[in-house]
Amino acid sequence: MTANRSRYDGTSLSAPAKRAEDGKSFVVSSKLSAANAGGVARWLVKSGKKTVIVSNRVVTTNGNELTYRAYALPVVTNNGTPINPSPLNIAQSLASTVMLYSSPVVSSPGIPLVPSYLPGSTAQGNSTTGNLYANEQENIVPPNTTLMLEVKNDGAKNPASIELYIVWSEVENPSPFQE
Repeated sequence: MTANRSRYDGTSLSAPAKRAEDGKSFVVSSKLSAANAGGVARWLVKSGKKTVIVSNRVVTTNGNELTYRAYALPVVTNNGTPINPSPLNIAQSLASTVMLYSSPVVSSPGIPLVPSYLPGSTAQGNSTTGNLYANEQENIVPPNTTLMLEVKNDGAKNPASIELYIVWSEVENPSPFQE
């Protein structure tokens, strides 16, 4: 599905490309460590006054067995360390209303959403131990919503280095036909 034409070269753009061109898309990358035997890396995401369309999530790690899961409505006692997002289009940069934090302290993770298991590899021969999870399915996060993202180390790599990469857009109306 295409939206309005590009202001730069006149080509038709998909809705995600149009949102990026208009300065409504942002990216963040954050790296944490998780010890084995159930150790976790956590990130807190608080949407602002706009609807958030998450278009890309990538988790990479050197760990050999991990579980990635999002939780809705966590009970947070400390937000953690703020993470600053970057705009995808620095020529049209709007301020993000999303607040992101690494290593929040939670008393309850909240409502679990569907997990993704990352089985890893055994590092035999010249192969590399590690995992990659990539999801380019768009997900809609309503305004003023708090989510916790968690990667649990289920394997023997201690500690596992975990990088989270997220791309999202912030819109008043999530329709792909919006101006």
